[in-house]
Amino acid sequence: MTQDLFRQDAYLTECSVTVTAIHEHGIVLDRSVFYPLGGGQAGDAGELVRLDGTVITIADTRKGKDAEGRPTADIVHVPSPGQEALLATLQPGTALTARIDWARRHRLMRFHTTTHLLCHLVPVPVNGCSITPDYARLDLALTDQLDKDMLTAGIAALVAAAHPVHIGAITDAELDANPSLVKSMSVSPPRGSGTVRTVRIGETTLIDLQPCGGTHVANTAEIGRVVVTKIEKKSATPRRLRRHPPEGGRHQRPGQAGSSVSPGWTVSRDARQRSSGWSYIHPRDHGSPAAACPDGRHSTWYSATSSFSNAQAQPAR
Repeated sequence: MTQDLFRQDAYLTECSVTVTAIHEHGIVLDRSVFYPLGGGQAGDAGELVRLDGTVITIADTRKGKDAEGRPTADIVHVPSPGQEALLATLQPGTALTARIDWARRHRLMRFHTTTHLLCHLVPVPVNGCSITPDYARLDLALTDQLDKDMLTAGIAALVAAAHPVHIGAITDAELDANPSLVKSMSVSPPRGSGTVRTVRIGETTLIDLQPCGGTHVANTAEIGRVVVTKIEKKSATPRRLRRHPPEGGRHQRPGQAGSSVSPGWTVSRDARQRSSGWSYIHPRDHGSPAAACPDGRHSTWYSATSSFSNAQAQPAR
């Protein structure tokens, strides 16, 4: 069993750990700051550092599974290829430092929280999502036309309002009594422990509250500026929203004073068929929709830029 430290503190970038198992899928630790792929959010990347300074690069993180493919309480850290000699030096009991790629994680956090803001602005069921370091995608069960100016103004207002983001929990019974809290049609909240983790945006004014196990920024001010540039309706079915981070932006690790972030991304949406819609976001890319959509279908485009200080990137918690 791996203790998941990121559940309590998404800004924790490293921790001392002990190897508990090594197998063909990767390395299992007694505790970890690495978020494993789940709920639409990509798994973390980073490194494991031995006491002598030797570094093992981690390319991905996954939830453990038993021989029958059932999920376990382990978190598996997947090493990059070509490190067989280093991996051979590890054994259960080896002491390491686990350190995530913070710039990558912070992009995931910003994307994930933005997705929750979209759930507030477009209060319809969500068919699925994919949150990666390079883009985020949200599938919405939507038949009405979206208004780009209203979405732009809505996101900007929520970001500018600097709403706090709180991690909480409700009991299984409370969730059963409030089924509307579950926005996703494709992912069910994890049950079994008696409580379900929740993410709440807003203090005196509730912006969004739903079960979620992902990592988030502590304040909407960290998200930055988002602009909706074009919307095209392809069908009367769900829309898929994707957001991409900017190129060349400098992201800071918590505690690293004086750094800044200047990200930008575009989003497009393409509702392809009755069962799904698409939306893509590309870094300051205002080229042809065909360049953004692999299948050449045109869709909705969003562009975004943001700049925030160390204080905003490290909100008081």
